[in-house]
Amino acid sequence: MSRKAGRPAEKTEARECLIRSAKLLFSSMPYEKVSTRLIAEKAGVNSAMIRYYFGNKEGLFEAMITSVMTPILDSMRKHKQSPSSQSLETIMRTHYLVMSKDPEFPRMLVRIMMQPSSEVQRQVTEKLFDQLVGALDSDLLFTQGKQDVFRSDLDVKKCKLTFISMLMFPFISPPAILEKHQIELTPTFLEEMLHHNLSVIASGMINTKVQNQDNNQ
Repeated sequence: MSRKAGRPAEKTEARECLIRSAKLLFSSMPYEKVSTRLIAEKAGVNSAMIRYYFGNKEGLFEAMITSVMTPILDSMRKHKQSPSSQSLETIMRTHYLVMSKDPEFPRMLVRIMMQPSSEVQRQVTEKLFDQLVGALDSDLLFTQGKQDVFRSDLDVKKCKLTFISMLMFPFISPPAILEKHQIELTPTFLEEMLHHNLSVIASGMINTKVQNQDNNQ
């Protein structure tokens, strides 16, 4: 009886192990070089579990991408009903927290998005990116109808690109550039970078009147 009761938990653990192993391997190796057998071996489970949970390699890859991006998407959806300048802070904080746990993950995303659109991994990743960009466009601040959130002399589209750059660049910077400038992406540095970026946004992009209203809420 005890073995039967334990099986669901064991299977759930196997699923999480497969996702963790897939994340490590896909982040460090080209997609085509990562086999289901290699993922299963690293996870310490039978490769049949990949078919059971994900169907195939593509399904596992999509589950892996989704597991990392879901907290960021959830943060965006949480603020879609009442967007404000503080929404940007919450999203950036969530993004930094998620990516600091998997610093190779953003580089993998960029590498995949530079591949031909016909590639399966590109299509899977692009689907998640479409959700992210859609949230930024329609649910938050980056639409022309919300121009009043930003300084009147700034263009909303360029503000969006600036925000995305702040989100991504610390994690996708070439290691040689980081080393040249004696930068190490430690948790302390990333926390400091987060506060720096938020300060730049508050003082350089946000309409002062709107910012004061948000602070008083």
